[in-house]
Order: sequence, then C-alpha cells, then structure tokens
Amino acid sequence: DTSTVGTYILSYDVTDANSNVATTVTRTVNVVDDLSLEDFNQIEFSIFPNPSAGDITVMYYLPEQMNEVIIKVYDMLGRLVMVTTNERGQGIQQVNLDLNTLDKGNYILIICAGNNSREKFINNKILILK
Repeated sequence: DTSTVGTYILSYDVTDANSNVATTVTRTVNVVDDLSLEDFNQIEFSIFPNPSAGDITVMYYLPEQMNEVIIKVYDMLGRLVMVTTNERGQGIQQVNLDLNTLDKGNYILIICAGNNSREKFINNKILILK
C-alpha cells in the first residue's frame, strides 16, 4: 500500500513456459511521507553557473534559524561524491563548491536543513562540463 507509511516485504518468483522455476526473490519496500509543498517553499536555492566547468556557487535562503545545512552531491548512479556542511543559519547564504575532481556529466545536488527532527530537503540538477 503506497499510501500507508511503513516497511513491506515483497516476495515473488516466476515459472516460464518450459516449467523452469526461478529462485524466489525478496525485496523490502519502505514507504515514507512525501515532502509537502510547504517544505519546498521554505528553502529557496540556486546554483550558478549552471552548466559549470567545475566551480559552482550555491545560494540559499533559510526563513528561520537552522542548526546546520548539509550539501550533498550525487552522481547519476546515486553514489555520494561530495558532502559539505555549512553552520550558518537564517537568511541568505552562499557556499562555493570546487567540483573540479568530478567527471563531466549530470549530478544531483541536495540541500538538507533542519531543527531537531524537522528536516527540509530541496534538490536540483547541476551539469559539470570540462
């Protein structure tokens, strides 16, 4: 049930037309809360230049004081390739990132900011060109 938060175990197997039986496969599916539009509207965020040769500037606005801001960069295979933390909180902030060690391609940049257990996430694609 994709509308009910929880962890579900899914098992399935297949038999083809020649009665060959496949090994049963088990998967765990985690259904989590969706991010609300309110979460997306609370942190404004931009990247420039985009596309970039490797050095980018991330500007973001936090409407309230946050404990810390974590910026994560993932490649298109979902591998975490960079993490940086900014301790500054409320207002307009700017962080410069050196991504020159990354290969040419598309990357996902995610900003996480929160107080206590209340976290907000924003993401955006960036393109690194060399």
